[in-house]
Amino acid sequence: MPKPRRKRAHPRPQRRRAPAHPAPLHDASPEDLELFQSLRRGLRADEPLDLLVLVSGMLAVSDARVVDMAAAPDVRATMRGDLVESLIGAAFAETTAALTALRTLLPDDDSDLVAAVDTELRTRRHPMPAWLSTLGQARVVGPVWKLTEVLGDGDDYVWAVELPTGEALTALVYVDHNLGGLVKDAFVAPTTLDEFVSAMRVNLDDRQTLAPADPAEVRAVVDDAIRLGLMTYPPVESDTWPVARPLVEWMLSLLPDGGHAPEAHEWTPEELESLEEEFFASSFGHGVDRPEARGMARLLFEFAASYTGGDPLRWSGVNVEILLMDLVPRKVMAPAEDLAVVPDLIRAIIPFAHARRGVSPQGTVTALESLDHFEPLYRDLVASDDRGEVFGALRDLIDPEGFMVDELATLVGGREALDVLDDEPLPDEPFVWDGVPDDVHDRVAEIVALCDGAADRLLDVEHRTAMRRFVARVAVADPAIFRRRASVERGSAAVAWAVCRANNSAGAYQGLTLGELVEAFGVTGSVSQRAEPMLRALGVDPSALPSWRGGHGLGSPDLLVSDRRRALLDERDMLAEGEDSTD
Repeated sequence: MPKPRRKRAHPRPQRRRAPAHPAPLHDASPEDLELFQSLRRGLRADEPLDLLVLVSGMLAVSDARVVDMAAAPDVRATMRGDLVESLIGAAFAETTAALTALRTLLPDDDSDLVAAVDTELRTRRHPMPAWLSTLGQARVVGPVWKLTEVLGDGDDYVWAVELPTGEALTALVYVDHNLGGLVKDAFVAPTTLDEFVSAMRVNLDDRQTLAPADPAEVRAVVDDAIRLGLMTYPPVESDTWPVARPLVEWMLSLLPDGGHAPEAHEWTPEELESLEEEFFASSFGHGVDRPEARGMARLLFEFAASYTGGDPLRWSGVNVEILLMDLVPRKVMAPAEDLAVVPDLIRAIIPFAHARRGVSPQGTVTALESLDHFEPLYRDLVASDDRGEVFGALRDLIDPEGFMVDELATLVGGREALDVLDDEPLPDEPFVWDGVPDDVHDRVAEIVALCDGAADRLLDVEHRTAMRRFVARVAVADPAIFRRRASVERGSAAVAWAVCRANNSAGAYQGLTLGELVEAFGVTGSVSQRAEPMLRALGVDPSALPSWRGGHGLGSPDLLVSDRRRALLDERDMLAEGEDSTD
């Protein structure tokens, strides 16, 4: 049986390549360089997109926001400046064209580079095409469209801009829910919105819906999805992405701002338990209701709620593949005979969940076909003698103490931090403003004040200090989080949520529930999505399941209160005694 794949409902443009790492133009005769020749071809092309994609690619590979584990931070930070300096140092019509396009595509927060480009362009006298000279006056035309599909693997967003000279550019961005909501692919086509949407309609099937969307909300959703992709390593790449990212971001900036990305529902342990009971009480669950299936069903619902889009009732062919070929074999440390029930459970859960969600019979058939395809591969995988070696689980099975020590270490920032961990109370200290950009001071101060008030009312001085440190580090690492037009109260609640979850000081089994904590800021509903970019700014993966000890780590022991560190110390010492007894 062929592997199920998501049907593409939109046309793809011809691939346009950008140099992987533009060479400085002044290091050799400019006319002899590939970049110079590419700029010349783009300038002479019949349509604007050739030059725009080339310049977009130059900006993409010099983007300091990109998480590149192979490059030092100071190297990444200077790449874009070197690019601009190189273009300024070679006064040709081709570099004038690149600088003119670059001036429009550069984000506003690159103010120094924008000023340098403006200064240089005032000295250039090369005639430019009318479309390029007026590029900054482009405007959005027509509605913004959203393509959804019933199984919820991802959404396509489509919008178009028109240049003053009449040329049209249409962008499509695909946001993948199975990857946590990041941009998996995007491109820009040299066509009108009507032409593009008409081509999409031809390829639609009954499981897909194409409808107008709120432009401001789309801007917020896509902006968050781009930001998430920038923090993901290794980066998600396609023929056109992230080459098109700066061009797409410019087109996105032309949409109205002030929108908010919808907040996903955060499933509580009580809700998941209720869902499990409902499943086994239903006609779908009767056939698999046996003791060994009970705990595994709960685990599958938890995985679906924590990964692959965050909805335990969303079961597509893709997330079935993810569960069978990655999450269950890699994360569930259990004998093969215990894992044998998983395909049977999923075969019962899919129609149960689809009945709850109103999914069409064809959607259910598609998900079950994926299960049929991957089930034999899954069974071979979990029964394989070298399963642990392949998935990095062998150490966990033969050295449980070592595995648990490693997990402890991840909560505090590594083995060295765990070795020297203490339980001294966090001091009462003021907020540290060092490194916080001036333009976010007011917003940061508001958030700190609200967090201080909540800590004083509900928690203690240690939590107040931990929240102050958390906000300060996030503001330095990713100040753009505080530049967004978003609720200060919800942002403050997200800070408290992240810190209290890490310290295991709020939750269903604590004196303070997470709901009570959030309500203290005057907001309702989940704030976990608001906390995600903050956690990523600190290098924490918010998509990871909580530790079996409760709570997430924050990557540093000085964000943990003394009670939390004392519990971790007790666990560390107990594990050390266990290791000694086996020597």
